[in-house]
Amino acid sequence: MNKKIIIVIITIAVIAVSGYFVYQDRAAQPSQDNTDESINGYSLEDDLRITRIIEETERTICVGQSRKQQFFISSPSQTIDVQKEYNTTLPETINNTVQYHHYNLAYDYFLITADPTASLREKPNPGSSVISPINNYEKVTLLQRVEGKFFEDSKIWYRLALVKNNELKEGYVHTSEGVPRKFKFAEMQAAVDNLTNLLSKGELHFISNYKNFNGAVPRINGAGVDEFGYRATHSGPAYDQPDTSSNYRYIPDGI
Repeated sequence: MNKKIIIVIITIAVIAVSGYFVYQDRAAQPSQDNTDESINGYSLEDDLRITRIIEETERTICVGQSRKQQFFISSPSQTIDVQKEYNTTLPETINNTVQYHHYNLAYDYFLITADPTASLREKPNPGSSVISPINNYEKVTLLQRVEGKFFEDSKIWYRLALVKNNELKEGYVHTSEGVPRKFKFAEMQAAVDNLTNLLSKGELHFISNYKNFNGAVPRINGAGVDEFGYRATHSGPAYDQPDTSSNYRYIPDGI
């Protein structure tokens, strides 16, 4: 066979094979439109590993709402100036039928923000004995706000209750070590009333575009986020007028 013909055949073969592998490589890449975003940066295996670590550590447990009341019977020393009692009650319009009791919160609680731990002390005084350390981001039952020893530019301390190693403990944490929080029942009721009002006006519908199943929505000026912070992915375009030429925003799947 002529040398030139052989060279041409080999060249064609190399190009064909190279093109095949390039095609295969591109085909192996998932379509960006059909790929879910990583919403927390951790794989499922990492999530489970973190959960196991937390479960194996010494947990601080919040004293539940029903058990909390006993602490108001035994008030602190009369020498301590109590500024406020945290005794939020459940409105009659809301029923507490929560079935998950593994981590039962009181209606008023204290979120620990000190890193790595806060100190639950016997008295509202930085020199008082430490009853128990409390890990960062733990939530403990909030009882009272009191005035104590001046520390870190403030005299505000909080009387807290918790369970650790199956022991009921109560003491004081300085305001610099956490944030008081409570369940916002009034806002919850307002949201339910608003939904009830909306339902009375007609049928309820929802947006269905999970994984862009019904197609990718148009981009707003080339951007994938609207003025409200909602993303184009898994959303539907909501137009100001019944006309696709009018302005629009994104409504996420499921809303």
